[in-house]
Amino acid sequence: MDYTEFKGKTVLITGAGKGIGRAIAVRLASLGAKVYGISRTQTDLDSLRQQVKCTIDRNLASGYIRLGHYTGNSGPIDMLVNNAAVVKHTPFLDVTKEELDE
Repeated sequence: MDYTEFKGKTVLITGAGKGIGRAIAVRLASLGAKVYGISRTQTDLDSLRQQVKCTIDRNLASGYIRLGHYTGNSGPIDMLVNNAAVVKHTPFLDVTKEELDE
């Protein structure tokens, strides 16, 4: 199947360092998309950059600020893959405000 609709599109992917986000980044880059990856782990992003051509940002917390920077340099973002997540093993009723803010 030919996915030409992604060729030349600019994609911002949160959680691009590992798992599903990384797989999406690799696949979209292979389909010709210009990929911007955001993650909290620099080593994961460094290995992603070696695997595919993409622009990376280590600081997930500043992603919403950096979006303006990306659009100013590369044109509009055509697609957002909001994939970032954190796993906590705290029972729902015991979750603290601090855990929610992470």
